[in-house]
Amino acid sequence: MNLNNYINIIEALLVASEEPVSVKKISQLLEINEQDAKKLLSQLDEYYNTNQRGIQLYFFKDKVQLGTNPEYMDYIKKMIKTSKNKGLTDAAMEVLSIIAYKQPITKSEIEYIRGINSDRLINQLMERYLVEEKGRLEKIGRPKIYGTSDIFLRNFNLKSLKELPNINYEQIEE
Repeated sequence: MNLNNYINIIEALLVASEEPVSVKKISQLLEINEQDAKKLLSQLDEYYNTNQRGIQLYFFKDKVQLGTNPEYMDYIKKMIKTSKNKGLTDAAMEVLSIIAYKQPITKSEIEYIRGINSDRLINQLMERYLVEEKGRLEKIGRPKIYGTSDIFLRNFNLKSLKELPNINYEQIEE
């Protein structure tokens, strides 16, 4: 199989997948090693960037996903303006931020920080696949612990949580 065939297959896989695809999965499907799969992805990424396409690759952790080019976001917003899928409220963003920076974290820890019940907001974030249950603590009641998902990384264009902006706690007003 020639180079173009491999790249076309990768593109087709990414278009067909609703979720990010791991480099390992791509290499298995193409029956090549992971290093070669990374090189092919890099070439595809370069092609999209060089040719100013409406789509581009988003990399995070060991996964990749095809998505729209942010340069054309105004047009996409016009198209989906009538959609019922609205952005997050300030309260939901607050809970998401707490989870992103403090994960793994329990619901009671989130509520302690916010000073208010957060059940509904945590459930909303889980319904949008931005937050997921990461397990349970080994203490009385075995409370669930939450963390962000790969969808969170994709939506905020982060490759890993290490790319979250640093917080200067001294500058935060009470």
